[in-house]
Amino acid sequence: MLVHEGFEINPPGFTCFIAKINDAEIIGYAMYRKNCISSRPLYVDPEYRKYGVGKRLFLEVAKVAYETEGKKLDLHCLSWYPALTFYEKIGGVDITKTGEYHLLRLKEDTLNRMFK
Repeated sequence: MLVHEGFEINPPGFTCFIAKINDAEIIGYAMYRKNCISSRPLYVDPEYRKYGVGKRLFLEVAKVAYETEGKKLDLHCLSWYPALTFYEKIGGVDITKTGEYHLLRLKEDTLNRMFK
């Protein structure tokens, strides 16, 4: 899916910002979908964390959302993910908690019951 959406269709289904050092080594990236400005994933090599690389990548994606009609950025974040605190600190609202939106998952056992 990643290869198809990123390289086989035009326009691509997502865009990616990358962080490099020495114009060669990639140390981080932030991917986002253009159709709804949804950020996922954002990654920084552990060796380069705590230097603001993740924040700068995030701000690049947020700037795209700001410049897009509708001005909205959806963030998908696991409950244990350290960035959750950062997102809430800058004003991110957990819309699952506020009742505006719920993300539900059907796990393997449920799917097995449905189709066996």
